[in-house]
Amino acid sequence: EALTSIGWGAFQNCTSLTGALRIGFGGPLTFGGGANGYGWTFANAGILELVAGPGVTTILAFGFDACASLTNVVFAETGLTSIGNNCFRDCTLLRRVTPFLPDTVNYVGCAAFQNAPVKGALRLGYGRSGEVAVPDADPVAVSHLIQDR
Repeated sequence: EALTSIGWGAFQNCTSLTGALRIGFGGPLTFGGGANGYGWTFANAGILELVAGPGVTTILAFGFDACASLTNVVFAETGLTSIGNNCFRDCTLLRRVTPFLPDTVNYVGCAAFQNAPVKGALRLGYGRSGEVAVPDADPVAVSHLIQDR
C-alpha cells in the first residue's frame, strides 16, 4: 500500500534523516498543513536529495525550509502545481532543481528559493517555446513569469 499523507511537521528537525528522499510515486501524496496552511514537513531535515514523483502536486509553505544539506531536487515532469512560501528557503547548498520548474507549476510562493543558490532555466510552457534563464532562482522573477503565462 502506498503512502498517501505526511502530517504537519512530521520530519521537522530530523537532521539524522539523510540520503535521498523519494516520495509521490505510488499515487497522490498529501502534505498535512497546520491551521495556517504551513507544512514544515521536512524543515531542517538532513536530506541530501529530494526526488518528487507525479503524486506530489503541492508542497506547502516551509516544506523543506532550512534543509542545509539539500543539494539536488528532481521534480516529475507532471503533477506539481504549487510550491509554497519559503518552501526551499535557506537551503544554502541547493544548486540544482530538475526540471527547474515543471510546466505544470502555476504558483510559486514568495521567498520560495530565498538564500538557495539554484541555477537553472525556467521553461515557459503552455504553448510557448524556448527557455528563459533565471539567474540564482530569483523568486520575484520566477513568480512574475509564472503569473504571466
